Amino acid sequence: MIADRLADSNGTYVALTRARERTHLYASTERLEPADEGGDGGRGQQLASLAGQLGRSEPELSSISIALAHERQAEHEHADESESATVGSGQREQLDRARAQRDQALVELEQARVRLERARVEQREVAAVMASEPRDQRAEHAHADARRAGEQAQWAAARGEQLEGERAGLGRLARLGERGRALRGEITAARARERDGLAEQRRCSQEADARDAELHEQRREWEARHPGARERHHGAEREHGRAEQAHQVAEARYEIAVVRELRAASFPQAVAPERLQQLRQEQARLQALGERADQARLAEVRAELGRLTPGSSAPSRAVLGHRPGFGPERRGPTIGR
Repeated sequence: MIADRLADSNGTYVALTRARERTHLYASTERLEPADEGGDGGRGQQLASLAGQLGRSEPELSSISIALAHERQAEHEHADESESATVGSGQREQLDRARAQRDQALVELEQARVRLERARVEQREVAAVMASEPRDQRAEHAHADARRAGEQAQWAAARGEQLEGERAGLGRLARLGERGRALRGEITAARARERDGLAEQRRCSQEADARDAELHEQRREWEARHPGARERHHGAEREHGRAEQAHQVAEARYEIAVVRELRAASFPQAVAPERLQQLRQEQARLQALGERADQARLAEVRAELGRLTPGSSAPSRAVLGHRPGFGPERRGPTIGR
């Protein structure tokens, strides 16, 4: 049997009555009272002190007077919930504002989407109306031929003037020579191309005007059936551009609002200074008790202090995102590894 500071009369009785032949008792001299100098009298005094320790009786306690482990855990959880109702109120307000902004951005995005869809429908309807406008491809081709013939006539006239200037720069004998005769032939050809171009331009313009005259009555009827169609077409194009731009802006605002909501939800709660002071005081009290302190509660207090101390936690990078090469994980090149 080993006598220690937790031994009492009940445990001593059980240990002494269970042996069959003999019982060996071991006790540390450090836990005994110091013996007086005088031989056996001092030793008897130590044995009497040891007998008193082994024969003491602990007060009986009912089983419900000591809270069970799950009951202590329930009390701590209730205390944490009560504290979070006060400590986390600032974060909840910030999160509620972020969610309200997200909802408002979502409403604006839906409105922009509806506006863009209406603009697309209007654009398609007006395009279908404009496609029914009477047109004659032969008249359009005649106008194009007239423009092309006019451009050729202008080029021929410019070329003739250039050759005329070059011929005028020659001397009298040179103009009568081979070079002068060549320039005179080229000038004649340029003037002929100019006349042919102008004639072709007049013919194509007359043909285009004649065909436009034939379509004039049909276009009047079409404009009577679709009044203001051209103005409506230009207005639909402008509205579609504005609606598309507004939709892009609304999308960007909604994405920003979603990111702000995620950040507000991921940041740790703000800790009240009173709560930190209360936890530190409780930790100091438990540490002062030493071995008699509730070690489970002391571990819980230390864990909560580590969790609530500023700088001990950080927002989730899965929510906020992480740019490689920035922050504490950035390291320089490793040499010699």
